[in-house]
Amino acid sequence: MAYSYILVASHDSNSKECARALAEVAAYSLHLLSRAHFGCDVDVHVGWAIIEADNDTQARLSLPPSMREKAQVVRVKRYSPDEIAHIRSFHKI
Repeated sequence: MAYSYILVASHDSNSKECARALAEVAAYSLHLLSRAHFGCDVDVHVGWAIIEADNDTQARLSLPPSMREKAQVVRVKRYSPDEIAHIRSFHKI
């Protein structure tokens, strides 16, 4: 079963490191690049991507090797209004 993961990878805040990080992602995986968003233009030197993977390890392997160790990999999910209602009811909110 595939789960959704958000990948969060930062890099140093200089233009050379931005170029290196962008080039590395593009060279490693155009699939990842098509899902990635970067904050470099507003001086937030982080890339975010939401991907599908079977587990945390597989999700981390979707990043270029040099980014894997420091990246955050978080399993995430969306909640439907019915699920939220159930959670609220359970917690008596």
